[in-house]
Amino acid sequence: MSSDRHDLIYLIGFSGTGKSHTGRLLAKKLAWELLDMDEMITEKAGVPIIEIFEWGEKYFRQIEQDVLQEIAGLSRKVISTGGGVPIDEENRAVLKSSGYVVRLKASPDTIYKRLRRSFRGKSDDNRGVIRPMLQGDDGEAP
Repeated sequence: MSSDRHDLIYLIGFSGTGKSHTGRLLAKKLAWELLDMDEMITEKAGVPIIEIFEWGEKYFRQIEQDVLQEIAGLSRKVISTGGGVPIDEENRAVLKSSGYVVRLKASPDTIYKRLRRSFRGKSDDNRGVIRPMLQGDDGEAP
């Protein structure tokens, strides 16, 4: 890896593209640690993500940005980011300057099926992450 970057690999992509699953596989292959930003945010806030959002998305995004700043100083990590991390311009700059960014993609149908599966009355990995995009009335794919 380049000497001007930390040994970090950020996995970005829409919800349901496989960031957590791919991250586990890649971290195992590289013998690196996997960091899941959603888990880190939950730990930092002391409550599930769904409850953080009740305090406002702005508050959630600030915690998310703080966690990303902490991660940027590490090395030999694979990071599964939250789906909204690269939306913020400052976050994109941190991602690019501190590691390698890999964007995962999936078809809308695949994403919809994965999100519906995780939405059926459960949160993802018991972290309180219920898919807010699927809480609409029409039940159509995001």
